[in-house]
Amino acid sequence: MSAKKLTITLPSEVTNELSLFAKELGEKKSHIVSEALNLYFDIKDSELAEIRLKSKEETYTLEEIERELNL
Repeated sequence: MSAKKLTITLPSEVTNELSLFAKELGEKKSHIVSEALNLYFDIKDSELAEIRLKSKEETYTLEEIERELNL
């Protein structure tokens, strides 16, 4: 997996806690932030899926799509 540099601003309480966790776990702060964001994105992905399911957008079954595409 390639990495890109990103500069962000965080509240001092968050950066202090991040530093403490990094030191105690022996991990880089960037690794901890990356893992935290991945967990956050998983949660938000589930929330978005629920919103999409509840939306009024028309949905199709796999069978309907296959029939439409003559598969």
